[in-house]
Amino acid sequence: MFSSAQIEYIQYWLHAMKLTKEPIALPSSEYLIQMSDLQHVSSVVYKSGQEFKKAQKVRPKSHGKEEKKTPSSPLPRSS
Repeated sequence: MFSSAQIEYIQYWLHAMKLTKEPIALPSSEYLIQMSDLQHVSSVVYKSGQEFKKAQKVRPKSHGKEEKKTPSSPLPRSS
């Protein structure tokens, strides 16, 4: 993860090195991933594509419904 100061420096550096014509716009802080957003992360290994496909079907169905409720929101946020 990067701090917002590091992101701002990258923005400055890219523009100073003339890799961008204009400074890249930074996203609002509400769209950045916070440490509190990273609660439970674990790796999962699937032995086959079929096993992966089966796991996708088990995911909660509410995921897609939440995105459709707020079409004006540019990025979906998890609670």
